[in-house]
Amino acid sequence: MKAIVCLLVAALACIEACHVEIDNRSGYEIGWTLVFASKTEGFGLVDSGTRHTHNCNTCLPRDIYITWNNVNCMIQVNCVSKPTIEVNIYPQSGGRWMMNVRNKSYGYTSQCPMPAPKSLL
Repeated sequence: MKAIVCLLVAALACIEACHVEIDNRSGYEIGWTLVFASKTEGFGLVDSGTRHTHNCNTCLPRDIYITWNNVNCMIQVNCVSKPTIEVNIYPQSGGRWMMNVRNKSYGYTSQCPMPAPKSLL
């Protein structure tokens, strides 16, 4: 009986411990979608300059898509490491824009070219 209780507590602790945090450091609202095995497991919006934490239902690796101006930028995450995904959007020369999505747990970065904001067109 004690073994079953210990296993249950350990399983609940693992589920509770697994999450991903999106830190939107850009000046724009962004969308996010968490995907595992081609199935959407969560989605939402994060306002400029704010953070959002999403609890994962399993501690397995998955993809997170950050969306801005109808374009996605993907990076892989592993919820067991409680990653913080830092998002920056900034202009480049020639009217081009870039989204920088960084997994601070592992240091991986995805850089995705973006269209100019609609307000600047």
